[in-house]
Amino acid sequence: MSIPPLLFSGKYLLKIRETPIAIVSDHGYIKLRDTALFKGEDAIMELTRVTQDELEMILFRHEQWTKGAGEGVRADFSGIDLSGFDLSGVRLCGANLAFARLCGASLIGANLARASFIGADLSHARLTEADFYRANLYRAFFVNADLTGAQLNCAKLAHASFAGADLTRADLTDANLTGADFTNATWIDGIRKA
Repeated sequence: MSIPPLLFSGKYLLKIRETPIAIVSDHGYIKLRDTALFKGEDAIMELTRVTQDELEMILFRHEQWTKGAGEGVRADFSGIDLSGFDLSGVRLCGANLAFARLCGASLIGANLARASFIGADLSHARLTEADFYRANLYRAFFVNADLTGAQLNCAKLAHASFAGADLTRADLTDANLTGADFTNATWIDGIRKA
């Protein structure tokens, strides 16, 4: 059954009666599992929260996927609320975190290379020494985030917001910074060759 997408806040949303909403992007459909959408002055998406056990299982299966193991599955946290979780040192290379909420989460030293964070909210997150090499961070929010020593080289940062973020020693070599907002961001000894 084909239902035309609805234009909503600059994104194309697909809604099929009472089923979860999917966002149609250039990369295909991104399913927002178990979400609810409310209409008002601003769009509000109520995101699903995972338990610690569910998180550990997803991380284990993703690790298997990165190794090419048979039972491995790419981690899909799209539209999931991971706010406040301690994900320090995790290896989420190539994972899907589009439209995820990671407010106040700790991803210190995490390997997030080639992961998708399209529209994700990482406000107030601790991202010290995190590796975002070639990650897609289009329209991601890093408001007041700590990106000290983060590797953002070759990342897609178009229209991302770094307002108030700490980018001390961050490496943005060859990153796409088109339309990115660095209002009140701290920038000491960082590399910005874009």
